Amino acid sequence: MTSLARPIVGASLCTVLLLAGCADESSDTAAETPLATLNDSDAATTSTGPVVPEWPVTTADVPAVDPNAEPRGVPDLDEVDMSDPQAVAQTYVKLLLTSDTRTDTSPVTAAERAAPLLSDPDRTTDLPDDAEAAPWWRKLAATGGHTTVETKSLDELELPDDAYRMVPIQTTTTYRDTSIEPTTAVVDVVLVDIDGQWRVDTTQTRTNEG
Repeated sequence: MTSLARPIVGASLCTVLLLAGCADESSDTAAETPLATLNDSDAATTSTGPVVPEWPVTTADVPAVDPNAEPRGVPDLDEVDMSDPQAVAQTYVKLLLTSDTRTDTSPVTAAERAAPLLSDPDRTTDLPDDAEAAPWWRKLAATGGHTTVETKSLDELELPDDAYRMVPIQTTTTYRDTSIEPTTAVVDVVLVDIDGQWRVDTTQTRTNEG
C-alpha cells in the first residue's frame, strides 16, 4: 500500500490556527503565513506541510482562566464508539476545534484533549510547553468567548489497506460572544485500526469539499 506519513499533534494544531486565522484579518504575519499557503494552493494542508507559527509575545490582554472548570461544548471521550471510524473522526475534529477561553490557556489545550484519540497519544510532546495566545484567541478571550463546532461525515474514501480508513469531516466553527465570523473547512482524517479500535493517524485540512 501507499505509505502514510504519521502526523504530530503540532501539525493538527495548524488546523486550529488555519481555521481561526480565516476569521481574523488583523492577525500578524506569523499567524497568516499558513493560511496564505492554503488559500494560494487551494489544496489540503498536510501533516508535513505548514509549520505551527510562532505565538505572539504578549498575553497581557488575556484574562486569567480557571483550569479546574469544565470547558463548554467538549465531547465526552468515554462515549465514543471506537469501533466506528466516523464517530472517532468526528469526535477528534470536534475536540480539536472546541476551545473555551474561560478554561483553556490557548488552542493547545484543545489539541491536548484530542490527543487520546491519536494512534500515538505521546505526540503531545511536540506541542510548545508555554504557548502564548494568538491574536484571534485574544479577541475571543477578551469576552470570555468559546467555540462551538458542528461536524458532518462525508463519504469515506477507499484506501488500499483495509486497516486504514479516510473520513472527510465537514466542519463549521462558531466563535461565541465575539464578532468573529464562523469558519468552515473539511478535515480529511485518516484512521488506523489498532486492535479493533480506530485511531487518528493523519489529518489534512482544506477550505472546501473540492
